[in-house]
Amino acid sequence: MANKVEETLASSLDSVSAVFEARGACVHNISVNGTYVGSVYLEKSFDSGSTWNVCNVFSNTNDIQTLICREIEPKIHYRFRFAIYTSGDPYVRISEGGRF
Repeated sequence: MANKVEETLASSLDSVSAVFEARGACVHNISVNGTYVGSVYLEKSFDSGSTWNVCNVFSNTNDIQTLICREIEPKIHYRFRFAIYTSGDPYVRISEGGRF
């Protein structure tokens, strides 16, 4: 698991990013940008990736979309999924900031 995920999603339906594992009691910086048409889902797993739940949806825009979240529990996994794809290449990023 990565402490930071920073990549361009493949231009295809249901392409997924690497998995980010939250340490718990931390703030996370999440962003999506790029020129794309579709929707990128931020998904969260409480069971080490067996089940994924959508926790945020980023829709096509040329502007950077940013989300700051606090994760209390350790070992929660996050990933991005290009769920609704028409065209383009979204650039996704999630990183861990300071502890709270």
